[in-house]
Amino acid sequence: DETKRELPFSMRDAKIVFHNALLLQRFFSLFGNPPNSRKNQKDVKELLTFGTLAA
Repeated sequence: DETKRELPFSMRDAKIVFHNALLLQRFFSLFGNPPNSRKNQKDVKELLTFGTLAA
């Protein structure tokens, strides 16, 4: 189906997202803020992909 567009895979971007997730987990454990609260959802999503390339 040509209407579906697959995103290209980037190992670099995958590593960055994983690293960002580990850092966020560490920050939230230190400061006691829940990462899955509604208040934090938008910021967490933005920070997870920080440093990745837009395709």
